[in-house]
Amino acid sequence: MKKTFTLLVALFMVGIVFADGWKPLSSTSTTYAPDPNSADIGNAFNIYAGFGKVHGSNFGFSIGADFEFPVIDPNLTLGPQFGFGMHQYGAPYIDNNGNWQSSTAQLSFNGGVIARYYADWLIPNMPEEFDVFITSNAGLGFVTYTSYYSSKMYFDWGTSIGGRWNFSESMSLYAQVGYGATNVSIGLSWKM
Repeated sequence: MKKTFTLLVALFMVGIVFADGWKPLSSTSTTYAPDPNSADIGNAFNIYAGFGKVHGSNFGFSIGADFEFPVIDPNLTLGPQFGFGMHQYGAPYIDNNGNWQSSTAQLSFNGGVIARYYADWLIPNMPEEFDVFITSNAGLGFVTYTSYYSSKMYFDWGTSIGGRWNFSESMSLYAQVGYGATNVSIGLSWKM
């Protein structure tokens, strides 16, 4: 997991370094110099489902949704996010009395803020129907364990890289991979 996080941070740093695009090499030849302010992102509602780990659990199923709107930079969006997940916690074992004990189900709820930065302009000749982005989210989560009759709150955070295929003017297919409640997720986006 540390390797994934390190890779995502490195990609983010490369994006910062090349934020203004590549500059002309000389007065007669130039390299690709996209305009990072030409984005047409707008408001969007995203809903997605996937697999991931939550607060020390085994892999399980999560669903989430967020609403994004542009802030400060045309390529940067921000918005509220919430999610729900079902995961297994712990491994099956035999207790001191010789009885088989199974792992317990863990239900999780989380909510917070998600930031998404669209980096289409970094890729030369990127088709208009595709978007690529880096996300980061932070918030609070709540888990409850069905067998232990206990629950706790935790700090929820994650980061990922993903993309969209805009197959119509108002809808997109959405996919991302990274670290957080949903390590791999797919879903739909509706542009508002």
